Amino acid sequence: MQIKDKQRYYEIDLLRFLAAVAVVFFHFTFRGFAANDMSILSFPVLAEVFKYGALGVDLFFIISGFVILMTAVNKDYTAFVISRITRIYPAFWASVTLTALVIVFIGGDRYQVTFSQYIYNLPMISGFFDIKFIDGVYWSLLVEIKFYFLIFLLVLTNTLKWIKYFLGLWLVLALVNVFYDMGGVLGFFFFPKWAAYFIAGAMFFIIRQEGPSIYKVAVIILSFYLSLHYSFERADVGSVHFNTHFSKLVVGFVIAGFYVLFGFIAMGKTRLINKKVFIFYGALTYPLYLIHQNIGFMIFNSLGEIVNKYVLLVGVIALVLYLSFLINKHVERRFGRPFKNLLTVGAERLIPATEKAR
Repeated sequence: MQIKDKQRYYEIDLLRFLAAVAVVFFHFTFRGFAANDMSILSFPVLAEVFKYGALGVDLFFIISGFVILMTAVNKDYTAFVISRITRIYPAFWASVTLTALVIVFIGGDRYQVTFSQYIYNLPMISGFFDIKFIDGVYWSLLVEIKFYFLIFLLVLTNTLKWIKYFLGLWLVLALVNVFYDMGGVLGFFFFPKWAAYFIAGAMFFIIRQEGPSIYKVAVIILSFYLSLHYSFERADVGSVHFNTHFSKLVVGFVIAGFYVLFGFIAMGKTRLINKKVFIFYGALTYPLYLIHQNIGFMIFNSLGEIVNKYVLLVGVIALVLYLSFLINKHVERRFGRPFKNLLTVGAERLIPATEKAR
């Protein structure tokens, strides 16, 4: 598979930012007060709208399917691994450290952190060892890493050219899981309840490069069905957990909107919003997602009884946006390139020695 269209998809930068903002509003106006005693502030009017902001994560996963496949094409396995490490870890380390420090100073009884917990969180392995995340939003990173691993295996075995058929087989596994919970190793590595989004995103990218076909469209239609099935399932669970009603009609409409929008992107029909200015907003997305939740809740809990809650909401959103800008500017952009060069040099020294040993 070769990339024919090398343009930058600035519209995806915009979508990433909007997805992150939706998740921020979901947490701040609904999630924190609705369950688990995370925040003392209630926003009942806003909550009725932004309780659906959790679907921003669904959009993130479609975007990842599209973008990660794009970054993997024409790369060897070392370049792919290095690109993923340098993309996710510097901002993550900064965010984990910042969140841990805020917990130490204003966490109170609701938020606590230990040094060992902090250490296990740094390499993103805490979720695999049943050690609590310093911030609950990190759960989605484990799903992302599993997807990276699948793509890595394809690159390593030089079978990425068969990605279309791999996506079809993966989709079959996910569909089987609807009727028979696979669990175990297969369930862990193929995460069927989220797989449809990555499959659809990757297939949308393939359509952008090669054009549509009956097979590709069929994969996307079945992925859409699977997305609806599991999003409706989560709506039922959420209705019980949060003691509120999640409309399946609204959920289905939003998910359908995601698929239609990516259909337009795949067919090259979004050039009107393919503007370079959106790269700025896209750059804020990852650090914003990482730092907003627990830091925001802790500020709510510290100041919520002495500051108007709507003023505080606006102020905290402005603060986490600014912190995201600082992390992007002083961590990602400053250290990303040197970190990548360091890993590249290390890989170049290790791989020849390994090949000689073989």
